[in-house]
Amino acid sequence: MSDPLPYPARSRLSDWWNGFRDGREGIPARSPAAPHRQVTTPHRNMLLGRAGELYQLEYLSLQERLAVTTSALAKAGADASARHEARLRGLEDLREATAPLGAEERDARLLGDRDHPIGLVRKRRRNERERRIAQVRRSLAAVEESLARAEHVRDALTPLEEQLVEMASARARRIREHTERRIAAYLRPLLRRHPHPAWAAERLGGPLDLPAWTLAEHEEVLVAGPEREEPPAAYEIELLTPESIFGAQCPPPFLLREPGAAPRQFRLVQEEAGLRLRDYGHGNGPYIDGRPVRSALLHPGDHFDFGDHRYVVRDGRRHLGVTRLGVRDLIVAGLEAESGGRYRLRDMSFVQREGTVLAIVGPSGAGKSSLFHALLGELPLTAGELYFEGLAVREHREQIRERLGFVPQEIDLFGQLTVEQLLRYAYRLRGPGTQADDQIDYVCGKLELRDHRTRLVCTLSGGQRRRVSIAMELLNEPKLLMLDEPTSGLDLGLDRRLMTFLREYASLGNTVMIITHATEHLHLAEQALVVVRGGRPVYAGSPAELTKRLGVSGHPQLMVDLQEEEGTAGRATELAEEYARLDSGAEARAAAEHVRVTRPETAARDLVRRGKARLLRRQLHVLLRRQIHLVLTRGVTKDRRSPLDTCRAVILASLPLLIAALSAVLAAMVTGPDGLGPGPSPDGATALTLLTTLAVLSGQALSYGDIVGEYRIIQREHRTGVLLPAVVLAKWLVFAVVALLQGLLMTGVFLAVRPGPPAGLVLWPWLELAAGLCGLTVASMSLGLVISAIVRKLEQAVAFVTATSVAQIALNGLTADLSGNVLLNALASPLPNRWGVAATASASNLRGNSPQPVADALWRHTPGQWLFALAVVAALSLVYLIATGVALKFRLEPRSPDRGERKATS
Repeated sequence: MSDPLPYPARSRLSDWWNGFRDGREGIPARSPAAPHRQVTTPHRNMLLGRAGELYQLEYLSLQERLAVTTSALAKAGADASARHEARLRGLEDLREATAPLGAEERDARLLGDRDHPIGLVRKRRRNERERRIAQVRRSLAAVEESLARAEHVRDALTPLEEQLVEMASARARRIREHTERRIAAYLRPLLRRHPHPAWAAERLGGPLDLPAWTLAEHEEVLVAGPEREEPPAAYEIELLTPESIFGAQCPPPFLLREPGAAPRQFRLVQEEAGLRLRDYGHGNGPYIDGRPVRSALLHPGDHFDFGDHRYVVRDGRRHLGVTRLGVRDLIVAGLEAESGGRYRLRDMSFVQREGTVLAIVGPSGAGKSSLFHALLGELPLTAGELYFEGLAVREHREQIRERLGFVPQEIDLFGQLTVEQLLRYAYRLRGPGTQADDQIDYVCGKLELRDHRTRLVCTLSGGQRRRVSIAMELLNEPKLLMLDEPTSGLDLGLDRRLMTFLREYASLGNTVMIITHATEHLHLAEQALVVVRGGRPVYAGSPAELTKRLGVSGHPQLMVDLQEEEGTAGRATELAEEYARLDSGAEARAAAEHVRVTRPETAARDLVRRGKARLLRRQLHVLLRRQIHLVLTRGVTKDRRSPLDTCRAVILASLPLLIAALSAVLAAMVTGPDGLGPGPSPDGATALTLLTTLAVLSGQALSYGDIVGEYRIIQREHRTGVLLPAVVLAKWLVFAVVALLQGLLMTGVFLAVRPGPPAGLVLWPWLELAAGLCGLTVASMSLGLVISAIVRKLEQAVAFVTATSVAQIALNGLTADLSGNVLLNALASPLPNRWGVAATASASNLRGNSPQPVADALWRHTPGQWLFALAVVAALSLVYLIATGVALKFRLEPRSPDRGERKATS
């Protein structure tokens, strides 16, 4: 190919003359004060500027061609999809046409058949059926021919985008070569006459960089993450001091480069009995045999794991051998799992090698997601072995969980947060790492989210939210990345770029698994796993051999053949039995046996499991900040807000307090003029009934829809190691503050309109009344959290809240006298309103001020009775808080197979 940029004699003379002149005049001048500063010359700047202009013209031309190609590809994809749908309809018509005639259809007499014998009628019906079959077959053949043409056009256009980038990159490289050639011609006479030729050559020479859009640079950007100097695969650390501290901010060789490493992660202390490993409690390791440790005594030959590395104590305890943890192969050997009386996985065996992408395909309901849930430890196995990176998933569940990333098909994210806020909270919850900015820049760049970092998640499209969901899992660079339908909802072209990125991410030494129905990008995966109903594999191997091995004409035909009704045996069953008969799992069993025989165990003594107090504090701090942000931005739905939008958002955020204040005004207006003042009057009972009912309803309204609405988010974060106590406690603390403010507002507004209790028992009278209402509101909020954690749908939460509210109003002791009814007292005891009424009635001396004699002993106007009622309200709040955590743990933690398995979608 000839040089597209000619280098005529006039340009050569210009470069020589400018070099001669600049060298003779000592341009650039060397400054003794700053000999290492970056310098350049006017002529060199001119050459670089011309190269930049040519790069820009090439880039604009490329964008124009890519736009045309993408449009054509979208049209071809839509045409192929329409033809595919038509083919499926044709297959359904053919199935109906070839169905045997029933007795009624066979003997049906049409117009003109009434006088003919039954044999002739049946012959006519058979002929009509054959003509119908022939017509359907002709139509189906035409559709299949058009589908083949459409797929051919689509397949021809698919690699065109990469070809265009490659051609533009080649032209950009020629522009760079031409520019470097002119700069070299300029420098030769300059360096001959310059007073400091070596210095000038160092400052003005060197290769030029290509623009980032070129193919070579693009491939590098796809692969490269935040710059980190990787340690060698195996090396030794000499422990010269009595105590050696390892962390993300420690000097080499004690520097930990993992994204989730804390500034000070763990330390090794020399003791007489051995080498003591002590953890600082940040989480993410270290581990010994899959168990997180706080302290352990190590001897020569013992080991512990952190991140990607295994640390082995050498003889003399003064040297620490560091090796890579293991090859990141996924070994699945004979997995079986049952749920609800049917198989979720059966005879599942395959080996996925490090650095590869595995695409899992199959009909809906085949159990493709069950393998992911087994890796996450959420689906208890009844048989089989599962290994990753040389570690048994069953024994090293917590250690492996920190090395996994799972992107579910459902996109559940906090809409009130911006993309950057969401990613920052996710990074801080996953570990104490110090590389948040670098990691967020990295994932946003790779997933084309840089322009959306400041946008609210609720304003993004479905495809953009899916990319944000994937970015969350890439923050900690998981070694095993699992994605369920990652290309669903993405624009044509962007789905290909995402698949290309996943392949490049795998090439860094990671393992990537995807569940997909987008078979047009199946060739970008190194392995394909085909699964049919019951979680049975029928093929595991190269995507290129898939259709040939299974005897189908294409991927659409494969999906049709694999469809199989429950309890029937068809083509899918035949393929699964053939897969098992061919002993396709022999490689997986051999690999599992090798890992089982060769994996080492440590004999560490005085092993103390790592506590979670420090991890709880760190996660609680992050969750509290996020929960406060969510409460304050409850009404925010736009990126750019007008004054009216801001006013609306403020009103919605403060709505719980406004409702409490307005309801207290209404209660004061309904109550008589005596209020809670002294003297026999029925107004006191009315006031307390309204105020306590308001406290119950306001408290429950705060929280009954919170956990049930965020359950999938909580489930996803729990998979990454977020502690359930931190989640529940963060919500409870924030809502408790709001509930306390509601109680104080109710008290203040009511007493501003109506008189309150004349005298207090222990404190000021208004404060004692406020304490009862605040405690009741907090307890009711806690009860709402329990309801939200138990139910699975918001409609169920509304029904439960309605039932508990009615029960509390009916059994509060004011609606009906409960003093002589043991059964009703027992039913009312676990409800907060019974004790909230007791506290407020005791503080306001309702028993003494009532015009009718009251026998309820809980209303006695004594300090002891008032404090006892408050104590019970506080105890109920604590019980409800604990019950919330237990209910969430019951739903999220897997149960043993003998007790039944939790549904994966619960």
